[in-house]
Amino acid sequence: MKKRMQSIFERSNRVAKAEQTEAKGALSALLKFFDFDEDDEIEQEDIRTILNDMLDFYRDADQYGENIRLPYEQIEKMQSQVKMLTEAIAALQKGLDAEKTVDILLCYSGDPIGSVRPFLELLQTADRDADRILQAKKVEKEQLTRSGGWVDHKDPRFEKQQDEFDAMVRSFREVTGDAG
Repeated sequence: MKKRMQSIFERSNRVAKAEQTEAKGALSALLKFFDFDEDDEIEQEDIRTILNDMLDFYRDADQYGENIRLPYEQIEKMQSQVKMLTEAIAALQKGLDAEKTVDILLCYSGDPIGSVRPFLELLQTADRDADRILQAKKVEKEQLTRSGGWVDHKDPRFEKQQDEFDAMVRSFREVTGDAG
């Protein structure tokens, strides 16, 4: 009986440590997307803001004809789960601070990692999509530059507007006495 109890205790410790390790990875990845430190709390307003920014990004991408999958339904689903997400993130943080095996297991008993995972995957997808679009635009600009479409980092279609803007800046600097 004593051996069996010891086995259960050891297994519980391993499970708790594994849960903490997984929670730390998920929380660290989330905090990176929010550009927060480890001690910062992710609040409902933070989640709403990033979801709205993602929605704007995908709408812009769609409007400009970018060839990417638009996860509107996933974003809208996450928008309806903001409270649950903040509670799950808080449970992840609380579990990382816990020291006793029982406390750790209780913090993670509601599967906050599973609750946060779809949100994290959505953030990672948006990040990859943004990188993909940025890279495509860099390639497109390089091709235009090579083909003579761009000169001195200017698209000739907007050269007149650029010249007018430069003249306005020069005038402003003259008025303010800024040598620039």
